[in-house]
Amino acid sequence: VPDSHVDMLVAALDDDASGTLSIEELADFVERGTATFYSGAVTAPATAPAVPIHQRRPSRDLNDAVVSKLRSRLKAALYGTDALAFFSKYDPDGLGIVEA
Repeated sequence: VPDSHVDMLVAALDDDASGTLSIEELADFVERGTATFYSGAVTAPATAPAVPIHQRRPSRDLNDAVVSKLRSRLKAALYGTDALAFFSKYDPDGLGIVEA
């Protein structure tokens, strides 16, 4: 999967348009799949600006097969564990943001 596709996916998952990917946003994608692109942010802070639905949709370059492949790989990595708990290990400072 090219880095550009991962970048587009991260942008599509960024429900609150903060420019970062929260653990909740990533876990929401693993649990709900592409439905997270087309509905309101379920975990965005109350102070976050409302993001129009069309801005959250993935780029046309990020096709359903790529999204499905990424989600499948994440689900396989998470098998038998809680998504929030799993992704928390990538949040060393406890701010709820996934770090590389």
